[in-house]
Parts: sequence; structure tokens; C-alpha cells
Amino acid sequence: MIRFPRGVSAVSNDGVVFTYMKRINEGKVRAFAFREVGRFRDIRYVGRIRAFYKQRRGCSPDWGGEGRFESARHCVLNGDICRVKGFVDMFDPEVGWEGSAGVVQDLPYRACRSWVCWVFARFINRIGYVLDRCIEEYDNVVLSDGNEGSRPDYVLFAGSEDGSLALFVPGVNNVEPRVGDVVRVLSYDYYEGRYRDWVASLNLMVTALVWFGERYVLPFRAYGVYPAPVVVRPGFSGSNAWRVGG
Repeated sequence: MIRFPRGVSAVSNDGVVFTYMKRINEGKVRAFAFREVGRFRDIRYVGRIRAFYKQRRGCSPDWGGEGRFESARHCVLNGDICRVKGFVDMFDPEVGWEGSAGVVQDLPYRACRSWVCWVFARFINRIGYVLDRCIEEYDNVVLSDGNEGSRPDYVLFAGSEDGSLALFVPGVNNVEPRVGDVVRVLSYDYYEGRYRDWVASLNLMVTALVWFGERYVLPFRAYGVYPAPVVVRPGFSGSNAWRVGG
């Protein structure tokens, strides 16, 4: 079992501890980092880490082809983390296109396949107690429609409240995800009404507590970008990312 100290959102593989409280017990944080990753480097305040779906708007565009287009699973939830919609409304705000897509492949969370993990997700993870076997690695869904192009190597699914930390899961077809990959990311910024085409290095592997609304907190092992070269905002979830170079 992992015990996150009060105020801690995540810890990276290289000993950076991300917090949602500005005043925190540094001794406990140091001990936590050494216990979990064998080193301590720094404490960074970023706020809580949240699944970055934007209410009443949605997520960023999905890409693919031949009836398989990839997005973040929480973008198609139907009122609960264990229920997905049969069809989802889609639109392109720049050209005014509207349509719908069906769910072709669903990758349920571990919290939906184990009643123990569900209980932790609903009630216990939020106070810092996490079971190793309940740590999630995917927040992916494959849809029947989207933008024609290459399937992603990674999918953005979460970010910190201050917009400085972005978290990614591997794409369904990614057989060798790795820290250090440089990726091109395509996001839609609902606040500025435009696409964001950005490049970043996945410079972290983190174990994080990710808030899905206020009802569920799921632990994730994910790839991170910090500090992100853009402000990561609600609506960036589902952003497809592709490796740059080899």
C-alpha cells in the first residue's frame, strides 16, 4: 500500500513531489519520496490533479483511421466512471462540423473491474491510501469517427489545477512507452477558441492521485510533462500526442 501524506498530489520517478497545499510537512514529504522512489529532489505546488474534461464542452480532437480513433475514456463517461455512452456528440468549433461517434473499444478502469478498487476510488484514495493493484495505467477509448490521421502514441488525460503539469497515458497501440520521448501534442483550447499545437518532452513518470470530478479519485502511473510549455486547461483531455523522431 502507498500512503500519500496530506497535501500531496503526486511523486515523480526522480523524486519531485507535487502538492495541492502550499504549507506542508517537508519531513513527511521527504520520507514519502525516499520510501516510494528512493530519492527526494524538490517540492512543487501545482494544486490538485484533475481529469481535464471541460463541462458542457468536452475534450480535444481524436485522430486515427479505418474506424478507430482514440481519445481519453473519461471523455465518454455516462454519469459514472464505470459507464460509457454508446454514442458521443462530436464537433469541430473552427469549421462548425457536427456529428457523432460510437464506442468501438472500451478499456474499463481497474476500479470498474474490482469492487475493492472501486471502494478505494470512491472513498479511500482521496485521503491518501492507495493499493498498488488498483493503480491505473490507461484512460483510453477507441471511437468510430474523428480526424483522419495517425493513431496517437500517447493521450493526454489529466493536468494540475495551475496548468503546469500535463499527464499522458500510452496509446492503445503504443508497445514501448518511455520517459524522454519528445511528443507533438494537438489540443483544443476552449478558453481562447483555438487549437494548440505544441511540443514537449515526457520528462517524468509519476504516481498521481487524479480527481474525476468530486466523487472519485483514481491513482495513476502516468507519463508527465513539467513544466508544460503551454497552460494545460480543462478540455485538453483526449489530446493526441505523437512521438517526434525515433
